[in-house]
Amino acid sequence: DIRTVIRVLLSFTYATREQMGYDPTIHRIKDNEPQYVYEIPTEDGTRYFRTIHLLARHKSLCITGKKTRVWKVVEVKGFEGNAINEEVNGKDVALKDVWLDEGSTTEKEKLDAILERLKTIKEEAYAWAPSWLRSTLKIAFEDGSYRSYFMEIECDSFNLGKLKPISEKATEILHSREEDAIDSEGAESLFGFDGGRGKSVDVGTGKRRSYTVKKRYRLIYSEVGESVERVQTLDTTFAALMDAYIALVLMYLAGWMHRDISAGNIIAVKRSGGKLGGKLSDLEYAKHHTCENANSNPKTGTAFFMPLEIHMGMAFERPPTSFPDLLTDVEITPDGPLLIDDQNVFCQTDVMEVPPQRAKYRFQHDLESLWWVALYVLIYRVDYPPGKELSKKVFTRSRVPTGARQELFV
Repeated sequence: DIRTVIRVLLSFTYATREQMGYDPTIHRIKDNEPQYVYEIPTEDGTRYFRTIHLLARHKSLCITGKKTRVWKVVEVKGFEGNAINEEVNGKDVALKDVWLDEGSTTEKEKLDAILERLKTIKEEAYAWAPSWLRSTLKIAFEDGSYRSYFMEIECDSFNLGKLKPISEKATEILHSREEDAIDSEGAESLFGFDGGRGKSVDVGTGKRRSYTVKKRYRLIYSEVGESVERVQTLDTTFAALMDAYIALVLMYLAGWMHRDISAGNIIAVKRSGGKLGGKLSDLEYAKHHTCENANSNPKTGTAFFMPLEIHMGMAFERPPTSFPDLLTDVEITPDGPLLIDDQNVFCQTDVMEVPPQRAKYRFQHDLESLWWVALYVLIYRVDYPPGKELSKKVFTRSRVPTGARQELFV
């Protein structure tokens, strides 16, 4: 097919730098190491941020994936000459660079909507809360400190590049088997990539999904902090988790669900007076409970911390009538509990019977994900061999939860 060969060669020969994949708003400033200056267009003009080091990178197995990167950066005056080294205020901030579906509500827009709703909350709205929580919420609403439970977004821009729409003549030549497919929103969270512009199969409905155009989105968090994934002490970790819990309660009062709680988006920070605390970030998948499309792609969240019902794709209304007693399969030794029945409670293949109803994401699922984060910290990140062995069976990247995960939770 010589015509196609010539067409392809000419397309590459005469392509612009942008068509070849170079982003004109990112400038590499050192050839021997990955250091860049990112542009963020704002209403007051373009701002420039020089990278210091990478904070997070989500590997993508799909060329059209979201490919999220988070950098520690400092604002500078430009990307050429001495402007690269001329810092604006010397303050370290965090830059997030990600691809979103065209037409998506941005993270800043979602955060603004949540905070605006929280301005209207009255005390009777949380009268159900236990006394300590009620007291914490009352203070937060009185002094406006409820804002401090979320990562503040200093500026953002959705006016960056976007992918071309799929050609009407395009045909799908590679696709997963239906039983292995995961909808595009779930794939991002499960495996660190998304289905991009490709069609995929929703495991809950079997429906084919359409390709969507992606647009680049960039934002600046006003502080850096450290994710719970990397924090090295339990007191800092659980102080951050407790503040994340408060943030989820605030979202609940505002009528929003986060839908992607993980160790990576709970940020440990130092509050005023040096007090340890945490902030919630990454609201990309957050949705209001009345949103009609809130459950169209239900398998959201990171596999390690995904609510059990959502991970399974099916809801359960009541626990099974009989279940193994966890304690009968654990031997207490001088060094702590030792699993002795590897084929019973902590097996990897048994699947618990559940009704076939499709799972619907609810507020409680955010809290369950927070519980999984706490468990992950205790049995995986703490250096204790039996915990490490158990975590291999509970925290996996599998399409469905292991039997060990299901039985442990129940």
